[in-house]
Amino acid sequence: MNYSHFDLSEKGIIRRVGIIAFASAVGEALAYPFDRLKVREIARQTFTTKSIFKETKVIYEDILKAEKSFGVFYGLRAGIDRILSQNLVRFFVFDFLVGRPLQPYSQISDFQLYVSAIAAQSMSFLIQQPSNILKIKIQCEPLGVDYTKYESYQEKYRKISQYHKGKSTIFMGTGIRSGLILQNSIAVSEIFIFFKFLRYFYEETEIKSDGFKVCTSALLTSLITTSVTHPLDFIYHRYCIRALQASEIPSINKYIQQLIKEDMGIFTLYKGIVPSLIRNSIFTLTTFSLWNYFTTVRRHEALYNYYSRKYEEKLMKSDSHHNYEMTGGRKNVRD
Repeated sequence: MNYSHFDLSEKGIIRRVGIIAFASAVGEALAYPFDRLKVREIARQTFTTKSIFKETKVIYEDILKAEKSFGVFYGLRAGIDRILSQNLVRFFVFDFLVGRPLQPYSQISDFQLYVSAIAAQSMSFLIQQPSNILKIKIQCEPLGVDYTKYESYQEKYRKISQYHKGKSTIFMGTGIRSGLILQNSIAVSEIFIFFKFLRYFYEETEIKSDGFKVCTSALLTSLITTSVTHPLDFIYHRYCIRALQASEIPSINKYIQQLIKEDMGIFTLYKGIVPSLIRNSIFTLTTFSLWNYFTTVRRHEALYNYYSRKYEEKLMKSDSHHNYEMTGGRKNVRD
């Protein structure tokens, strides 16, 4: 196989940025209703039912009753602002650390890949934090239609700042520690699990579609990562909600102990996991499918090229060992 260098031309960069922005916006628009359900479920301290599944349905019905069908999309613009700033910053940081050097991806080490992913995830989290705080504030507003629903986002930002006496830390410092732990955990686990699934599809199956292999691997990775990291996601959102209410922010250890004392015990940390799984599945499948449709995975996807190098090295070692056995251990065989 012959893997090309990353496209460093101005046209290539603009093209990739456009594809990422479009895929992220479409994915967020389709998945957003479940994001609002997740946040409202996390914010609810006491469930009306004793089931996470039933409570999700109750919250959905409450939104429909108070705000009709489009109520589930309330705050969508803030969601798109957040995902665009997150994914575009993640792309540029990762592109700078990995894609910019004039070298084939076969020369990228595991250490460089993980460090680049963590740096990109951390930087993107910090940049998208103000949009995310606004999104959470909008999603947790009382149900119903009133004049505040039609306020501009600038006005909403002003009111949040005014409520907190002009402190800008509400937008940048809220839940920063738990958020960074969450995002870095996601970055490391996603890369590790993604390669495991990708290796399985290439070595154990006869599926020929590269797009199917990559998209399915990404979807399964999203499901597993969401299930494992959801307690951290729950704590981060609760911190944001408490900060918006100007409530006390306890330490993580102390807060976990408080949460376990709520109505569902240890399962309190998994409130909102059902809509979260659906939301992340829809978003991941949509974005990866659109990316695969608009561009060639082998040419532009860094992670794919990285894995391909690993797989090719394994084949070369296997062929070398096979030739060694066929020649009876002789290094050179002449006719």
